[in-house]
Amino acid sequence: MQLDFIDHTQAALGTEQTNSSDGEVPLLTATLPSDWIPETRLRIEAFRRIALALDAAEITELRASLKDRYGKLPPEAEALLSLAEIRCLAEEKSVISVTTDGAVIRCLFVAAGRAPEPILVGNRFPRLTVRDPLRKLKEIRGFLTRLPAPTDR
Repeated sequence: MQLDFIDHTQAALGTEQTNSSDGEVPLLTATLPSDWIPETRLRIEAFRRIALALDAAEITELRASLKDRYGKLPPEAEALLSLAEIRCLAEEKSVISVTTDGAVIRCLFVAAGRAPEPILVGNRFPRLTVRDPLRKLKEIRGFLTRLPAPTDR
């Protein structure tokens, strides 16, 4: 199953124009920086382990392992691990698509033999309450964690 993670307005990891005095939410790239893991072979191995992770618990173990080996995670690495965790959580909950549009989260759930359906809260799409990219990812992870198991829907 493929999980599409698309950010139409770049609100989760990109730049968002605002009317506030500070102007923009900073750009954040989800990657393992070469200045954090300087050896290419080790960085590729870490990318591979993240891509092959099967569940959120495995991502948590990877996060601890990377922190233990290379020190405090930079924001880019934290973003990459958060996206991987979102992917794993979405797959566990039969969510095939997670997108954001400004402060709106749009998730599509698919049950066996049925067409994809949007996940709504109170007849509307769930809303994000924070602007910081890493905190948005944390909020999306929390939303997916609270979703009932696919058989409970």
